[in-house]
Amino acid sequence: MTASEEYEPSDVSPDAGELESIAALRPYQIQAIDEALISVADGSGRKLAFIVGSAMGDTSSRVPGIPDAFYVQRVDALVLQGRLESRGDASRMQYCEIRLRQAD
Repeated sequence: MTASEEYEPSDVSPDAGELESIAALRPYQIQAIDEALISVADGSGRKLAFIVGSAMGDTSSRVPGIPDAFYVQRVDALVLQGRLESRGDASRMQYCEIRLRQAD
């Protein structure tokens, strides 16, 4: 357990019902979620919690039953794809910043 976990646990994982909703997502829905996440990011960096909350509030990409943990997984995927950059602990949205990938 890290010092920060001693005071505040990691964010909650999806439950069984949420996992079923995630499994039922269509590729176009995942793409809409990704686009919503990218649209909130900027070049200076924003808290992951803000990025996720804003994307979840976007009615054009919102899918009922999809938890914030899935949005965090999508941010991780976008980081791996090189579309976003992260700094901090993504398992705790308050302690992670996300920004658009800076050009080399």
